[in-house]
Amino acid sequence: MMRRYLFGLLCFIGYYACFGWGEGVQLPYPEITELSWSPNGEKIAFAANLYAEEEPRDIYVVDVNKKQITNLTNTPTVDESHPVWSPDGTLIAYQREDVDGEPRIWLMNSDGSNQRQLTQRRCHDPVWSPDGCYLVVAGFFSGDTGEDDELLLITKEGEEVQMLIASPEPECPAGWSPNNTFIVFTKPYRDSYGELIYSDLWRYNLNTKELTKLATGPFLGAVSFSPDGSKIVYDNDGTLWVMNIEGSEKACIFDQFQTQHRAAHAPVWSPNGQKVAFVLNTYEQINDGSSEETYWNPGVENIYLINPDGTGLEQITFFTGFLAKGQNPTVFAKRKGSLPSKIAQAKSSVEPKKGEGTKIARNSPISLQKLPAREDTSKPSQAPLLAGGLSLTALGYAIWKFLKFLG
Repeated sequence: MMRRYLFGLLCFIGYYACFGWGEGVQLPYPEITELSWSPNGEKIAFAANLYAEEEPRDIYVVDVNKKQITNLTNTPTVDESHPVWSPDGTLIAYQREDVDGEPRIWLMNSDGSNQRQLTQRRCHDPVWSPDGCYLVVAGFFSGDTGEDDELLLITKEGEEVQMLIASPEPECPAGWSPNNTFIVFTKPYRDSYGELIYSDLWRYNLNTKELTKLATGPFLGAVSFSPDGSKIVYDNDGTLWVMNIEGSEKACIFDQFQTQHRAAHAPVWSPNGQKVAFVLNTYEQINDGSSEETYWNPGVENIYLINPDGTGLEQITFFTGFLAKGQNPTVFAKRKGSLPSKIAQAKSSVEPKKGEGTKIARNSPISLQKLPAREDTSKPSQAPLLAGGLSLTALGYAIWKFLKFLG
């Protein structure tokens, strides 16, 4: 009886690993998320959990030329992400989730010093205005505008100025044009089961209050303006695309998933317009031996550069897995040459300068825009078959055979 119970329990676990648990097998690799160039083009800020899968992310910077990596926040008990450099290079705004699990916006100096909380309200995904005086964030509100993330304008001191856009579904700010005319944002749509169906990329004109849909895709993520404001680069389901700000002349500059099983995300244009930095995930082929099926699972992630026309691919970091405690991450940003004995403190070499473009006055008459709700016409998604799930069932069968042999 006990043997049957054990066998049934293991088969039950194997079945739900295959069909009931909606997540794929996650291999133990660091996760690199959002990127942000320093205004002088020398460094890239990024968020990552470099030391353990269960640990929260920290904010790092990598020197593009020296390949030196610096941990700016070093807070192992809280999760930090979405770093964005201020236009004058002196500050970095970022998202931090404290012990209550709610995200808020924080600020720090570009060398990691003077970390301080900026917002009290739940906010996330900060984007700087071109003059460095304001940020647009996604904030949680309730009342007449609904109960989801809306676009909110705040000062760099944390004062709320005005809500910009509200709709039944959440919005996520993605970029602010250099000429201070447009804000672009993504808008995900989910079915009744909470599964992502697709995303829209929208453009909001700060002067005319006009809303324009630029693109639709399976998953639209990060968006970045070219320095002259004429083009944007964005990721869409593992590929990188460039298009005009009007939404015309879309061109794919990176697509290696079908041929090499490598997916790109988090693109950001360099300040001089000559490069696009992004995160590249190299998928791994897995066969658990219990079937003839082969699975592709997300693997190691690293930072790369590419020209806006899709040429000149260059690797910046060389992570192969989680780092050991106390291990210098710069080791994984260098291929040759001597390595520093410790992580140096990054110091900003950017001279503050006045921002360009028209400044938004406090309490300026920016009208609240509302987007229509999209109908959910999707069907319930089918849970994916998991690599490793069948092996649990096979394990249960093997244990049952072993117990039968013993008994």
